[in-house]
Amino acid sequence: MKKRLKIRQKILIYILGTTVVLYMVSMGYVLTTSRKTIYNDAIAKTELSAKVSAGKVEGVFEKNLSLVRTLSQAFTVYQDMPFEEWKKLFTEMYMPVLRENTDFYSIWDSWEYKYFRPGYDKDYGRFCITTLRENNQLKWLYEDRSMDGDPPIYGAFKRNGIESIWEPYLDQGTAGKAEQKLMITYSSPVYVNKEFAGGIAIDVTLDDLQDMITKIKPFEGSYAYLVSNTGIIAAHPNKEYIYKKVSDLFPEEEKEQNILAHIAKGKEFNYIKTDSTGNKILICYAPIIAGKIKTPWALVLSAPLSIITAQAQKTIWISLLVSISGLLIMVIVLLFVSNNLVKPIKKITNVLKLIAKGEISDDLNVKVNSGDEIEEMSLALNTSIE
Repeated sequence: MKKRLKIRQKILIYILGTTVVLYMVSMGYVLTTSRKTIYNDAIAKTELSAKVSAGKVEGVFEKNLSLVRTLSQAFTVYQDMPFEEWKKLFTEMYMPVLRENTDFYSIWDSWEYKYFRPGYDKDYGRFCITTLRENNQLKWLYEDRSMDGDPPIYGAFKRNGIESIWEPYLDQGTAGKAEQKLMITYSSPVYVNKEFAGGIAIDVTLDDLQDMITKIKPFEGSYAYLVSNTGIIAAHPNKEYIYKKVSDLFPEEEKEQNILAHIAKGKEFNYIKTDSTGNKILICYAPIIAGKIKTPWALVLSAPLSIITAQAQKTIWISLLVSISGLLIMVIVLLFVSNNLVKPIKKITNVLKLIAKGEISDDLNVKVNSGDEIEEMSLALNTSIE
């Protein structure tokens, strides 16, 4: 048997039910889309912070590369000067540079005998001038090198023939001391007649970069660290991680994310990992490509996902609260409308039932002031009673 519904029930089921379903579907879609958009915006903001910080490091790299590049271009005139004269001149040029740049440990050059010693025909063998800082004093050395062949690092620089930033290394002068200095070298080749004739290089401690990296905290709980082209951590807030490889510290991450390959290509990327406490962490890698180097480095920014998406979560909860409030207001309005609609109809229906039983009196007059069709019905009923 088909169940008969009253007008109030029909209003609540058909109108209110349909309205609630449509409202929930539409708001669910809006909230889901908004959450995704805000979430992506939070990640994009973190990526931007990593890029900005990488740009600062890149500026330091570029400044030092510009210096060695300028020196290497200026020193192509060495063949036009007597040996003792240019040796003295270059040393005098290095001294003020070291004085002005306290993070520079030494400036050295390398000159292939093949290009300035008459009759020398070997592809190795060179003369070096080194100006260095030792016990707050500036000193210089003159020495022959590579007389039996080029060492691997210098040989690679010679073969590549482009300006470069060498991989981090521990300064040999601090070997055996409690705290060894981590160094990097900026180098630029000197060409004569389109052939490699030597190079200029600056050895720099990473102390200043360490201070810079330690101060990078764009979000609460975030920190940054610097990774070389081969994956060596050159600067990190936790000094225990410095001069260790990413592949040794985070082997699973390196394998899953192919970190070293991405760094080598100068690729920007990010991923989310779960730390030992179960919190999700966003890791953003921003490439550092300074000057003409072919070996990019990377700045890594680590930020708690809960922190960078906190505003997004707050916005979503507010939106959800507003949606629920709107739905409650809509329900209250529909209940009010249904009550105002059903009550006079009930009155008219009760009067009609009494008339159907043969009862006629002035007490049966119905007073409805709704100003709509129901009021017209009540007036017509009153007229019939009269």
